Amino acid sequence: MPLGGTDFSAVISKIKLAKPEIVFNTLNGDSNVSFFKQMAAAGLPSSKLPVMSFSIAEQEAKAIGPSLLAGSYAAWNYFQSLPDPANKKFVAAYQAKYPGQPVDDPMAHGYLDVYAWAAAVKKAGTFDPAKVAKAASTLTLADVGLGPTKFVNNLSLSQTAYVGELEPDGQFKILWSSKEPVAPVPYDPLSFPGKTCVH
Repeated sequence: MPLGGTDFSAVISKIKLAKPEIVFNTLNGDSNVSFFKQMAAAGLPSSKLPVMSFSIAEQEAKAIGPSLLAGSYAAWNYFQSLPDPANKKFVAAYQAKYPGQPVDDPMAHGYLDVYAWAAAVKKAGTFDPAKVAKAASTLTLADVGLGPTKFVNNLSLSQTAYVGELEPDGQFKILWSSKEPVAPVPYDPLSFPGKTCVH
């Protein structure tokens, strides 16, 4: 589907014919609202046919409505509901400033990135990008509730992976986590010609 697409009738017809046990959803943005509404209207709500999404977090769940997403799942490196004490402190500080607003994976990573850059600059003792990048690859960070997070040599993050099920309150119940941080996989040169993951 094109980014921003809203007509999922053909996709839903294919889903009905295939009779899958689960749907993997890579839609982004407002397309998700149309998709979930049309799935429910076609008699396939997430409570009947589970959907695993890769870009629906707490903010999107709040906007779409947890009732429409009931029974769906998401995969991220962070959920607001993580029980880690550092995460509870992070969420409390954020919600003290922005009451009632959920915290999600992109927000946690935005926060992490700023402080990771500052820590790398401090360790490098300079703003020189090459030296900061080299210093960043030696850091392990764990102050946002993301668990042990480390930059590897290509400056991608090695992180714990989680799968959560959406609860009626718009939070995710964590069902699974990787036993250890997952190393990032560089771009496949056949699938992504001309793309690289090096600093």
